[in-house]
Amino acid sequence: MPGPKTFTEQCSRATVTGTISVQSSLVVVQLTVLDDKDRTWTVKWGNYDEQVGSETLTEFPGTYLSGAAQVLGDTDDGTHRSALLRPDGQRSWCELKMHAYWLW
Repeated sequence: MPGPKTFTEQCSRATVTGTISVQSSLVVVQLTVLDDKDRTWTVKWGNYDEQVGSETLTEFPGTYLSGAAQVLGDTDDGTHRSALLRPDGQRSWCELKMHAYWLW
C-alpha cells in the first residue's frame, strides 16, 4: 500500500505544502503554509468546497507556519485533489494539485 505523497508550490512568496494520503478508502489532505510575512491564509478545498466550505488556516503560535487538514471524499472519486489558497488581501487564488496512488 503506497504511503503519503507531498507536493510543494510557491504562492504569493510563501511555501505551500500539501500531503495527501488514503486512510481506510478516505482521501486525507493536510496543508501547511510557511509565510515569513505572517499573513492569514484561507483555503478552499477544490471541488469539495460546497460540502466542506472555505476555512482560515490555523496559525501555530511562535512560528510563521499555518495549517489545516480535511477528509475530501473517498477513493470512489479517485485520488486527485486540489486546494485553492490565498493570503488575506489577495484577490487571486493559488492552486495546489495533489494525487495519491491507491492499489486494491
